[in-house]
Amino acid sequence: MTRTIARMANGFVQSGELNAAFHAEVVRPLLAGTSYAAGLLGWGSEVLGYDTERSTDHGWGPRLCVFVDDADVAAVRDRVDAGLPDRFGGWPVRFALAGRPPRHHVTVTTLSAWLRDHLGVDATEPLSTRDWLLLPQQQVLGVVRGRVYADDGRLAAVRDTLAWYPDQVWRWLLACQWRRLDQEEPFVQRTAEAGDDLGSAVIAARLVRDTIRVRAARATAQRARPDRAARPVGVAVPRPPGPGARRRPVHRRLPGDGHRPLPARTAADRRDRPVRRQHRRAQRPEGGPQARGGLPGEKAGRCGVPSRRVGGVNHPNIDKVAGALRAAGATGEIRILPNAAPTAAAAAEQLGCEVGAIANSLIFDGDGAPVLILTSGAHRVDTGKVAAELGLGKLRRATPEFVREHTGQPIGGVAPVGHPEPVRTLIDSTLSGYDEVWAAGGIPHAVFPTSYDELLRITSGTPITVN
Repeated sequence: MTRTIARMANGFVQSGELNAAFHAEVVRPLLAGTSYAAGLLGWGSEVLGYDTERSTDHGWGPRLCVFVDDADVAAVRDRVDAGLPDRFGGWPVRFALAGRPPRHHVTVTTLSAWLRDHLGVDATEPLSTRDWLLLPQQQVLGVVRGRVYADDGRLAAVRDTLAWYPDQVWRWLLACQWRRLDQEEPFVQRTAEAGDDLGSAVIAARLVRDTIRVRAARATAQRARPDRAARPVGVAVPRPPGPGARRRPVHRRLPGDGHRPLPARTAADRRDRPVRRQHRRAQRPEGGPQARGGLPGEKAGRCGVPSRRVGGVNHPNIDKVAGALRAAGATGEIRILPNAAPTAAAAAEQLGCEVGAIANSLIFDGDGAPVLILTSGAHRVDTGKVAAELGLGKLRRATPEFVREHTGQPIGGVAPVGHPEPVRTLIDSTLSGYDEVWAAGGIPHAVFPTSYDELLRITSGTPITVN
């Protein structure tokens, strides 16, 4: 410790090192014969090791938490009060905080009492899920990240308990961070399109911050509060583990200028709301963005950020349908409706067209095989008549599981194309009476314009009178 004292005389040393010497040379001798634990814990950037010379201009100096048994608290306090010097390492041992009179900052108490004061709960006892959800993360860091200079065993057990969240609490926190990204991500593009480059950069900066927090959760490291200049969040959060991990120059993501304009059709539809609820309901393919940025080692699932880029839509189902339309030479492009349109009436209301111009996609179970009937929204399918024409014993409306198994798409959003395997398709001849027909695009929010003749061609469908 003599080297530390010498360095303190020549310039700044961090609080962790200062207080290691303070404990060894001043406090430990005062506690001879007493079982205790001691460390630099609780409040302050120095607890996390982020203090710099700038930190010394406010509430900085020798300080320790000393934890003893309840029966020893009074006697140890008296010894510490009487035995502390006026200065140590060139710093006053008694200094003021927040306008209060100067005093020393060697806190002597029981561990349980200190935890109740610092965390609001005694973490030496088992914690409930409610306790975990109410724990302030910064306060927890003050327990688990501070330096420990002596421990008779009481601190180690608590630090192990608080080192990371229970699995279900961690999942909830991770889902909350993805949700924050989901809520703001569309507005980077929209503010830039409106000419508000500064606003776009501000939103992008918030997204960078929240992305770093997701990375922190995945790296199993509780984050420090990123709101002080001495501890940039990029320093407080470690890199994600694993092969290929790298730190990208996030500052390049922040300028709001230079964005790519949206296609004209989408720019005209800026009022359309993003497809959020349906994105979360749809099954994501393994290896999607929520698998890469969600829970490590898990398949993609329902917990994660929707797979939708700024300025465009690329839900997995929409991608498949759009690809199939391009391959078939279809001319229409997928459009996202403000609200889900699981019925023809809902779609027609949002599109401003006749209900009959909506090509309802109905999947039936025809003796165990899927049959897709694209029928005008103006009438129902006579299943008995259609079954007789097809030579089937019975034609039943398919279950949601049957529909997803054979189309990969949900009821209310089944497109004419983009299925895992070709599906036998019948097309209501009534649709020929409309110059433009609207069909589903893979999810209930998505539709695309087409025509009766184009539907026959891209599906290799059979014309039929369904009623």
